[in-house]
Amino acid sequence: MSKFLQAATSLVQDINASVKEIAPSLPFDYTSMIDDSQLPTFLNIGNLIGKGNNSYPALLPLKKIKGIAFQLNDSNREEVHLAIQHYLLQIIERSKEGNTSLTVIDTKKMGSNFRNLRRLGKNILAHFVADAEGIKANLDDHYSKSVSVITECLTNYENLATYNQKSGHVQPYRLLAIADFPDGFNNLDRLEALLQNADESGIFVFLTYDESLYEKLSKMGQDKFRQILSHLISLEEFGNPENDFYGKSKYNVLGEDEMLPPYVTPEILDALKTGAKLNAVKMYKDLSGLSLHEAKEFIDTISSGFVPTRTTAERWLFPNYIFQLNRKDISLDNINAQINRLAQTTIVEDDKADGLRIPIGKTSGQTHYLTFGFETDNYSAIIGGQAGKGKSNLLNNIIGRGMETYSSDELRFAIIDCSGVGFYEFEDAPNVELMCRSSDVEKCLIAVQYIEKEFARREVLFQEAGVADLKKYRVKTGLPLPRLICLIDEFHVLFTGKEKFSSYFDTILVDKVIRIGRKFGFHLVTCTQSLGGGVRRSILDNIPLRIALGMTTDQSNGFLGLKNDAAANLERGVAVYNPQNGNVSANKIVKVNYMSDSDIERTVSLAKQQNANSAPFQKIII
Repeated sequence: MSKFLQAATSLVQDINASVKEIAPSLPFDYTSMIDDSQLPTFLNIGNLIGKGNNSYPALLPLKKIKGIAFQLNDSNREEVHLAIQHYLLQIIERSKEGNTSLTVIDTKKMGSNFRNLRRLGKNILAHFVADAEGIKANLDDHYSKSVSVITECLTNYENLATYNQKSGHVQPYRLLAIADFPDGFNNLDRLEALLQNADESGIFVFLTYDESLYEKLSKMGQDKFRQILSHLISLEEFGNPENDFYGKSKYNVLGEDEMLPPYVTPEILDALKTGAKLNAVKMYKDLSGLSLHEAKEFIDTISSGFVPTRTTAERWLFPNYIFQLNRKDISLDNINAQINRLAQTTIVEDDKADGLRIPIGKTSGQTHYLTFGFETDNYSAIIGGQAGKGKSNLLNNIIGRGMETYSSDELRFAIIDCSGVGFYEFEDAPNVELMCRSSDVEKCLIAVQYIEKEFARREVLFQEAGVADLKKYRVKTGLPLPRLICLIDEFHVLFTGKEKFSSYFDTILVDKVIRIGRKFGFHLVTCTQSLGGGVRRSILDNIPLRIALGMTTDQSNGFLGLKNDAAANLERGVAVYNPQNGNVSANKIVKVNYMSDSDIERTVSLAKQQNANSAPFQKIII
């Protein structure tokens, strides 16, 4: 036996009494291995496939690197972005509350790549940027925070992990997810500057990049693009649906010749295999300088007989290996389960922190959202405007952008078009549960009766689960139950028939959907061009959120509120968004996004792909 193995055997005997044995049949519980800095040491992101198809866990040391980048193509887009959401949720789950902060940048798909993350509370999801205008402001803010961390926190500490562990104070780690880089980036300098000191200042980046966009950059932009990716572990698309990425990217600055040999050899592992798993890890600690809790997280890897190698610059690469996503962990069902677990602990439980946010336009250059819940008391909306002022376009935004933002397991639409001629483009959309196009009040009655039945069905579900609202139902049962937007265009038609119909519609739409529907996930969006008369008062008086397109001064005063003529003579496509019963001080002027027929077609097609694994349901066409 060599002197080295003799020393190893002696070391094993010395620590046997102090190290707790772990059953060989059980996988190691990573969630218990969180050090004082409250960030997981390693993240298992999939498998490395080596020669002979040997498979090894691919571990990312979060505090040692700055991030990871995936090359996109048409076939891997959805899977890669699901994977990144899974990784982010793993980190958040395994970190102490308040010790991570997430920023999402997704401009090309207006947030749909990372739409599941919108369900996270503000205590986790600090920013969700879906438009190019918001990128600079958010990166400037991150840069300022990095400067503060470096100048104020790291004077006596080498990095944020050490500061958090030893200072007695905590600076949150900032997770940054970027889709379709460099889409929406007018200037790449700020991101490159952030990455210079990302590992020290506590930033970790998950990024997907589009090579076709690289070709459109200027020479200076291409140089900056390469610099940014050189800071990250960049994985190139491999072209094989079973083995997704090759680890030797042209953007990585370190090459194979700079790799060190493994610290733990197969011979050492063979000598320590029987009944000495933690001892093998302790051996690894002594050889590599890792702390004990760091070494413990290598148990799964060591058990497989392989330890990833570390470069001289503390960067971990995967040379000569194919990287494979772990598909069993990146399903939409698993991601929803992760979010539901977070809802029990770290997501704000107040009803007002939950709801819907659908991008519909711009206010002062920033994205403006139709917002239900989320620290407001608004769960329904009423839209008014004269013919030709952009009502149909606004409704198309609510439906289309709603589908881009939320899956059919999270949001569906019951559409009643009392004009009888609209919304044909959305009839086949996966988020549309009911479509009724008719000016016949009795046909509309059938649609409203369907809403009443769904309301009653949810009451029974909640009683059986012993819960009082939608959020608690989702958390307790783990089952999908989507919010339902009841969208009624030209709703005044409902009140032009017999009195018994008007009374019934008031009972269902006002007494149920508007007043108590929020607990069951119901939201009402009504729209009309008929701005005079009293048939709308029962609804108008119960909905604080009013969106007014162009109309006359008198109509503005009647629709928004007395002395509020902000909607008078607005140009087409511009709206007044008022969430406070028409209070003048609450007016916001919104330039509604234009949504063309081709935009709608693309949105519906994309939604079908993204909802391929959603729960099936019966679509009702009346």
